[in-house]
Amino acid sequence: MTEKQKHFDLKAQAKDKLRELGCDETTIQTEVTVELEKPFFHIYRIDVAAINGKNIAIECGSCRESKLFELKNFTVKVKQTGRELKFDQVIHIPYPIRFPHEKPPDESRPKKERYVYLFDVYNKQVYEEFKNDPDFDIVEYSESTKEKFKIHTGVWLNVPYSRTIIANETTNEVHLGIIHRGGNNFTIIIGFNGKKGCKEFLNISETYKRKIIEELNKLPENFLTQDGYIEKNKTHAAPPYERVWNENSLMRCCDFSFEDLKKIEENQEFYMEASKYGITQYPLFDVVRVKVTEEEIPGVIHALKPLYTLLMKPHTKTDEIMALVKSIKTPRWQSYIYSKRYEDLENKIKEMFPETKINLTIIREICKRLKKDPEYIEYAESD
Repeated sequence: MTEKQKHFDLKAQAKDKLRELGCDETTIQTEVTVELEKPFFHIYRIDVAAINGKNIAIECGSCRESKLFELKNFTVKVKQTGRELKFDQVIHIPYPIRFPHEKPPDESRPKKERYVYLFDVYNKQVYEEFKNDPDFDIVEYSESTKEKFKIHTGVWLNVPYSRTIIANETTNEVHLGIIHRGGNNFTIIIGFNGKKGCKEFLNISETYKRKIIEELNKLPENFLTQDGYIEKNKTHAAPPYERVWNENSLMRCCDFSFEDLKKIEENQEFYMEASKYGITQYPLFDVVRVKVTEEEIPGVIHALKPLYTLLMKPHTKTDEIMALVKSIKTPRWQSYIYSKRYEDLENKIKEMFPETKINLTIIREICKRLKKDPEYIEYAESD
């Protein structure tokens, strides 16, 4: 894959920096994978590093503070060589273009009035425009449906689907959100927060992730993307918890690359794992975010529809592996499942498709789903 030029340029700067610091050319490496045991076992990929002699790591572009802190303070194991070391210096070279968050304009109306206005705008600009579109499958806001709508204290609603029973369901999956910023100004987002939505996003197949990036790249320059985390702390000990955005990762969707996505996934996987160890940080990702006026809302959502449908009905890694299983002809894939030879099936996939990451747990999950497949049912009934 060709890296985004902006990130490639930063890595070139990083190499120059290491040379200036007296590092020998032969010690400079890119894409260095290291393992850390603390605060729990996890893996990082470092953009550029000098190893042997002076040990210096350089991160380029977006990078969360906790990663820089850990690389500075904990021993790492270089995966390529097995060598353990502590970096003498850790440097961060951020992207030159920054997009600071703007504070919302002054708004004199009480929040109750703003909520009423937000619902009116939703019904008029979103529901009426898309009520007959099966790809959105949305419902009108009314007294009978209000339990479906998740309302945040910042005058922000998550758009529910017809299948939604209670409001919190939308928080746990990729969803469309509308935020009232003041006056007739709004922000439209498509994203998720929390472990469930993150797990579903991470499980999207590589092929579909590339399609998602293609759709993001088609969007105008004012459409942005950013990841971060939700944190429970002393100031926000109860919901709504504090939203903390990874400061350097706000970028234009039109510039977004697969390399950027890998950085964000690394962050999200860290937050998923951190919550198991009592570190109260939960993943947060606005896949796309754009500021609009009330009148612009329908047009913007129409522009986001191709991306929205990819995110709502994704082709997952599990789907991809199921397709590989169904391509096995000798012996027939159904025979492995029928005779419960799950380990043999795992070995067969590794033999035929060595690049595919697979384990016995995934195999069992896939076999459970394939037992409902018409081809398997026919095979089982004819045996």
